[in-house]
Amino acid sequence: MRRAGASPAPRGFTLVELLVVISIIALLVGILLPTLGAARGAGRGVACLANARSIGQAALMFADDHGGRWVSWSPGTDRKMLLVPYLEQTATNAEHRDADVWNCPENANPTRPDPLDPSRRVVLEASYGFNTNLNRKRIHQVRAPSDTVGLADGGINDLGQPRDATHLWPPSWKGRPDAGSFECRPNARHGERASVAWLDGHADTRRMEPPFYAGPVGVWTGNNVFDRRDPAYKDGLWDLH
Repeated sequence: MRRAGASPAPRGFTLVELLVVISIIALLVGILLPTLGAARGAGRGVACLANARSIGQAALMFADDHGGRWVSWSPGTDRKMLLVPYLEQTATNAEHRDADVWNCPENANPTRPDPLDPSRRVVLEASYGFNTNLNRKRIHQVRAPSDTVGLADGGINDLGQPRDATHLWPPSWKGRPDAGSFECRPNARHGERASVAWLDGHADTRRMEPPFYAGPVGVWTGNNVFDRRDPAYKDGLWDLH
């Protein structure tokens, strides 16, 4: 019998109440996790787009200092090396730092251990590639810079295999017989879209479909049609117009 004036004994949760609370929490977690994941993915996409824009603008500054010629690879010299004075990051294609603009945050295969030195990591899948149609071309030759691809998400070939080269082949270019494993194509890392930096300095994202690119990995492997008058021509956003 409770004494007069005594406080009632505290009542704990019943098992049913606990199960209801746990169920509600689990339901909320199930609802929020996809939303949080999508938000993180969107944030990585924004970071990648900013990287592509920064690299593209650095390439334009390089051109200003080198007779108007777009940056391109040459034996012993990678594009990353040529753009160091403008980006102040990553001196060679063998280097990789997560915080650099050369690293797409959605790149799942950026590096691997060096087989000759396991303490060192080397690039496995490049994050960005440059339009090979512009190699050593003068920018004033391009009639529509805002509609000409400068660089985009890259680092894979037509089979989806990782490549460390910093270039991209245009849609119609199936490849030279001597190209071997150096074939590279745009990589749709961001919800079936790729980040693209254009020759006028702006950047956006594009789906792997015409007019940007003729198809996703395994669907389009090029047709070697380079005549703009040919109905099968696919390189409208990749040539000099």
